[in-house]
Amino acid sequence: MAHLPAGKTIICQCGSGGRSVQATQIMKGAGPDARNLHGGLRAWQSAGLPVKTKK
Repeated sequence: MAHLPAGKTIICQCGSGGRSVQATQIMKGAGPDARNLHGGLRAWQSAGLPVKTKK
């Protein structure tokens, strides 16, 4: 967590939103302003939102 930018909101995400809920709770306990991407990347993509991938 020492590598996270100070004073920034951290968005936790995973495929379906379950693991990122746990990560968000851990981060909040350590101090950062952490938020969970509800539903994960699957929900993001289902909503038609853009996803950038490495090629």
